[in-house]
Amino acid sequence: MNYYQIFNKATYAASKRFLLDFSLALLKEMREGGATVTVLCPTGMPTTPECIDGIEVQGLMGQLTTQNIGTVAAKTLDAALRGRALVIPGLLNQLLQTAGSLVPPTGLANVTMIQPIKKARGKGLIKEVSLVAKKNQPRPRTPRPPLQQGG
Repeated sequence: MNYYQIFNKATYAASKRFLLDFSLALLKEMREGGATVTVLCPTGMPTTPECIDGIEVQGLMGQLTTQNIGTVAAKTLDAALRGRALVIPGLLNQLLQTAGSLVPPTGLANVTMIQPIKKARGKGLIKEVSLVAKKNQPRPRTPRPPLQQGG
């Protein structure tokens, strides 16, 4: 669906969000010429072993929101032929998108990012990484080139 962050898929989620916004803007620009644009916002799609692993890391929600590839393709083609702008396969996924639009992004991050990270750490799938500087630890300084006097 990619309306919010996804654990273990930050770049993917951000790219999909860009494509969603770009496609909807393109639809508005092209509508007068009779063109249509259909955006597919699926959730888990078991297309490769890596995708299947990612779905498993997301736990129960990953499993519940995963859709059959053939079904998604057929429904998307039908929707495109009818001129629908947005396709979100699966009733649960549609409900989650609607509910997610009512919650601030920071609240969604707890569900989509923090809980799966804790679960993955518990299974030893990821290690602790801290991006916060420790107290009383000097920050490394990058040497600067000397200023050039010019005329």
